[in-house]
Amino acid sequence: MTGLWLLARIGDVEVALAAEHISAIARVGHVAPMPLAPPAIIGLTMLRSRIVVLVDCAMLCGERLGSQPGGDGLGSHPVDGARTMAMVDVDGFTYGLLLDDVADVQQLGAPEPCPIRLGPAWALLDPMMVQHDDHVRIALDPAHIVAIAHAHARDHAQLSCAA
Repeated sequence: MTGLWLLARIGDVEVALAAEHISAIARVGHVAPMPLAPPAIIGLTMLRSRIVVLVDCAMLCGERLGSQPGGDGLGSHPVDGARTMAMVDVDGFTYGLLLDDVADVQQLGAPEPCPIRLGPAWALLDPMMVQHDDHVRIALDPAHIVAIAHAHARDHAQLSCAA
């Protein structure tokens, strides 16, 4: 997976997302909450006449606490217009991966196994690491982030139906 990488931040962690899966970077517009969705799926937004499922990467990774039951589904942080998303197309659907900061797109070397222990939620994302200048960034596959968000949504739906 050598090539172009989107350099970004999720919570306080500097990451590199494989750019081959990213179709665009955009500001988040108005967000419509999704009732009964897990906290990491914070709602739907529109971009270029396309419906986008918005995934909060920091919440998915355990870097931000979830929204309170009965809340607006947006957690404790404002989203509309103030945040950036990386657009990812997976299986015919468009997802916006909500990022805390986007720095650049750069050519980096091949990812290597990651010896850094970030926590159990991060471990689900199969993190690797890449060298960038004089430090390491956590390398993630955007399509795998979407797959983990799907798994959380499926588990959340099963729990909601059982209740």
